[in-house]
Amino acid sequence: MRRPDVRKFFGKFLAASGNSWCYFLADFYLFSRKLTSSYQNKMRFHHAVTITTVALALCNCASIVSKSDYPVTITNSKPTKIVVKNKATNGVVHTGTTPTTVTLSASEGYFKPAKYAIVSPKGTSSLDATMDPWYMGNIVFGGIIGIFIDPATGAMWKLPKSIDINQ
Repeated sequence: MRRPDVRKFFGKFLAASGNSWCYFLADFYLFSRKLTSSYQNKMRFHHAVTITTVALALCNCASIVSKSDYPVTITNSKPTKIVVKNKATNGVVHTGTTPTTVTLSASEGYFKPAKYAIVSPKGTSSLDATMDPWYMGNIVFGGIIGIFIDPATGAMWKLPKSIDINQ
């Protein structure tokens, strides 16, 4: 009976996670499998389930399925000149005319959501990052490392796909 290759089976997951220690876990598992006795070979399925559960529990959730920079479409009923400013630094991030799409970072720093002001002749609109629901996957699935990795990568936060600045 042919043994399944854990790296091939979970290759897409491991490549998406970008965590080299996940590859290490898979390699360690395959190496330990070569040293097992014939009795332990009967438990192959249980070993695969165990190592998969451990790898999934230790990998970060939001960093795998989300991103830290989001394209945000800014619209208005009429073409309007806008300036997008970062509220924390008061620096100009983008200048243009609506409708436009701007790629913005969802994180301002470790555990800090990004906050932007969209300034137009009609007034100022606020654009704030909110917590990504995938971040809760770390708590639900036991991804203890992900609780700290996701805020560091900025994947803990997300921005809306679009905002209409009609006022």
